[in-house]
Amino acid sequence: MARPARSPLLRRLLLAAALAASCSYYLLVLQAQASVPPRYDGFAYGGGAAAAWKDTVLVEAFLDPLCPDSRDAWEPLKLAVERYAPRVSLIVHPFPLPYHTYAFHACRALYIANKLNTSSTYPLLELFFKNQGKFANSATSSLSSTTVAVEMSKMAVQAVGNSVSEFHSGFSDRRTDLAARVSFKTLISMVPKRTRQSTKSQSKKQASPGKTDDEAIFDIPVGIREFPVSTIDVEKINGLMIDGVLQD
Repeated sequence: MARPARSPLLRRLLLAAALAASCSYYLLVLQAQASVPPRYDGFAYGGGAAAAWKDTVLVEAFLDPLCPDSRDAWEPLKLAVERYAPRVSLIVHPFPLPYHTYAFHACRALYIANKLNTSSTYPLLELFFKNQGKFANSATSSLSSTTVAVEMSKMAVQAVGNSVSEFHSGFSDRRTDLAARVSFKTLISMVPKRTRQSTKSQSKKQASPGKTDDEAIFDIPVGIREFPVSTIDVEKINGLMIDGVLQD
């Protein structure tokens, strides 16, 4: 027995439903993939020299605002870059480490500050370094995410100059969330596989018992792991230079 012919209207409805399902699928796939950043990640340090960083020896640092190692590395790193500017430039990538509960909030705060007042980004980073204890895990264990965001906003206005409410509204801006994610993925994408494996091997020696390789890798201070950033000083940089040119 032959099937009854479908009406033209029914065929159109089925075609429209299939098209809508296909579009929804591809949109979900695109949303799941990492989006292309609108510009190079990170914050260039300095005034006019920062604009010409492509023509200099570029130092890229991955710093967590709540990490003591990042805090200890910052002053000597900044001193070395200022000593050899404009031949040396610095870009800092915010890098939220997973064992600091609100590190991602702190990195988002840097992007909020940069959006509201570009000259306030590094002053805010230094404020975080000076007030790490206030946002440590032990100090925030009983606080909600919203409360911590408000406290960070109160501190941030000292550097940014805007109102607390205006700064706090930046935590609701999806763009600051995506920007902080891009910063994290930037380092992950830049580390060669061989370096990751050697870092994991090194982390086994330093890790606490019971930690996996992926957890232990974060026990090594942030930076170029084979060259501890926290030990950088001007004399060491000077020893690597001949007639003002960095040597291998």
